[in-house]
This record gives sequence, structure tokens and C-alpha cells, in this order.
Amino acid sequence: MSFLKKSRRGAVIVGSVFALGLGGMLFADPASAASDTCNEWNDGQTVGYSCQGYGSFYAWAVCKDGTTQYGATVNPNNGAVSYAYCSEHRGLSYWWGYQEVSGG
Repeated sequence: MSFLKKSRRGAVIVGSVFALGLGGMLFADPASAASDTCNEWNDGQTVGYSCQGYGSFYAWAVCKDGTTQYGATVNPNNGAVSYAYCSEHRGLSYWWGYQEVSGG
């Protein structure tokens, strides 16, 4: 009988640890969740982002000529896309992304 009591207690402890770990994944920081809700498009010359979530954002890209180009700041709630154009700067390098604007 004492083995069953210890076994149940162990199961409760293991279950609690698992639930705490899972809870941490379910309640992730909104900032990290926001990066999961953006779609990227590029054609080697231009990069565009459409995001769903909080705050306004803009696309940016480093072009092959070394310049950094910035897209328009857009509101994600209206489905707008921000594009950074490198077509007049020898195309996209390997570095581009988007930046959220605080207070958006």
C-alpha cells in the first residue's frame, strides 16, 4: 500500500512539473508571439512584410551596395504590407527583416 501512495505522489509531482512547463509555453511573451505572426515575401530585389498583432512596423533591408532601405511604417491591423526596395541598389544582400515601432 505504501508503494501506491508514493507512486501517486510521484505522478502528481511529475504531472505538476509538466503542467508548469507547458504553461510557460502557452503563456509566451506577446513580443515573441508577434514575430510568429508575420509573413515575409521577397524576390531578390524587394522584401515585404505583413504582420498581425500589436504595434506598427516597417520593413528594412541591407542592399548589395551597402545601403539600408526602409519601408513605410504601417498598421498591422489593416492588412498593410511594408516593402523595402533594393532594386536601385543592386538587389538584396543577405540581411533584411522588420522592426516594430513602439507606441505604434
